[in-house]
Amino acid sequence: MIAFQTSVAIDRPLEQVFAYVSDPVNFPSWNSAVQVVRPTSAGSSGVGSTYSMERQLPTGRATNKLEIVVREHPHEFAIRTIEGPTPFLYRYRFAAEGNQTVVKLDGQVELPAVAVLMPQLVRRAVKHGIDDNLTTLKLTLEDAGGMRSERLGSRGAAESSRPRTASQSSQQNRSARLAVVSPVKNRARKSPRAVLTDRAASNTAAQVPAAGVARLRRRSRRCA
Repeated sequence: MIAFQTSVAIDRPLEQVFAYVSDPVNFPSWNSAVQVVRPTSAGSSGVGSTYSMERQLPTGRATNKLEIVVREHPHEFAIRTIEGPTPFLYRYRFAAEGNQTVVKLDGQVELPAVAVLMPQLVRRAVKHGIDDNLTTLKLTLEDAGGMRSERLGSRGAAESSRPRTASQSSQQNRSARLAVVSPVKNRARKSPRAVLTDRAASNTAAQVPAAGVARLRRRSRRCA
């Protein structure tokens, strides 16, 4: 068994991040290995709820049965495998820090016997994959939040406050669900870290012209 810890800061409210992460049906939108998750028990996604999860692993397609073992809204969520290969226990903790939500993950994963021969290498590889997944989670939630804010701003205060019919509310909920998944699904095939790097480079490039203009102005004053 290998254990690891990692974290990510997301520019979205605590309640929203907790609700999204603690619903296993959302796993395929931010976990690269997960293909589909289906509920296998009745009721809400509380402690004891079970799910069937299909993953694409290096060894091929695998099916696991999952169980929620902790769900303390909105601060802690834990889920484990109870059937299937590469058993794991993931414990997520959520905390609001300023305008961000920090998600901390404590993970335990049981790997095939061959992994015991290279525990440090395997731990780094697993943690690298988890970090990429958390970066995808960050991009998914932040992009969805930004799109929602732009839509509300363009409609104006009068329209946003107008009462909606049941059919309009249903359509809005469906659009919100699609908005959460679509930004990363439709993104060019780049790694999550590459996307964040592109964002930083774009912000830097936008600042360079302004700095150049300021330098030219200072030089012109000295020459005058």
